[in-house]
Amino acid sequence: MPSFCLAFSFWAKLVMVILLRTVLITGATGGIGSELCKVFAHHQYNLILAGRNEVKLLNLKAELQKEYPIQIDFILSDLSLPNASKTIYEQIIEKQLQIDILCNVAGLGVYGDFLDRNLEDHKELLEVNLHAVVELCHYFGNKMKKEGQGRIINIASISAFFPGPYMATYYASKAYILSFSIALAKELKPYNVDVSVVCPGVIPTEFYPKACADLKYSYLLKRMPLASPKALAKIIYKKAMHNKLIIKNGVINRIYIFLSIFLPLRLKALIVSWVQRKK
Repeated sequence: MPSFCLAFSFWAKLVMVILLRTVLITGATGGIGSELCKVFAHHQYNLILAGRNEVKLLNLKAELQKEYPIQIDFILSDLSLPNASKTIYEQIIEKQLQIDILCNVAGLGVYGDFLDRNLEDHKELLEVNLHAVVELCHYFGNKMKKEGQGRIINIASISAFFPGPYMATYYASKAYILSFSIALAKELKPYNVDVSVVCPGVIPTEFYPKACADLKYSYLLKRMPLASPKALAKIIYKKAMHNKLIIKNGVINRIYIFLSIFLPLRLKALIVSWVQRKK
């Protein structure tokens, strides 16, 4: 290939990298997070991957860069640790990376009677599911507000609409994220910053074995309709890009959410306890 063609190809790729928008995705190493990375890469977004497994981050980066001419950076971070969110923000500022979209995907679950699980497990869940999300929204939300543009995508759950016996802290954390995101969307709208909150049903990922909530321990995965993380990632991208505030998936999940409006809390707790009762 002539040298001028190589030079043109290099500069064309460089211009493309500069012009592309950038998305930061936490929990990028598996499940919904990795599928969202693939969807954004397909739509030519630069990526910043955040996760605590360096091998998985490197493998995902290599996989995506084989197929897409985008810039991919990653930040090794454990959001269960204090100040992890601040460290992510400081590293991005230090590298002078622009964040156009923040996707808070990282999350933990704890299954079992609340009092039977170690208190540290619940505290770790709250650190990841609540504190990290609030802190990252505060750091990057302020930056987006000043710049007059941006988008935040938070992951809640269908569980945000129900009290959750046997996963009490998880359900409560997702209810918090739902309420928080709706309020944040209202506050940031005048500054051209859009917020979406995703409330999916059950997505079979590594989340359930890690939470000890898979078929070995619970009936949850047997009694709820399952959807693929790949399909959900496509729905999230499409609806978030159209500024949808609350993103849901599946007809049955929509029915559950609709019915939750009319059911008393005690009945909802009774239903959930049957759905995901212990084996």
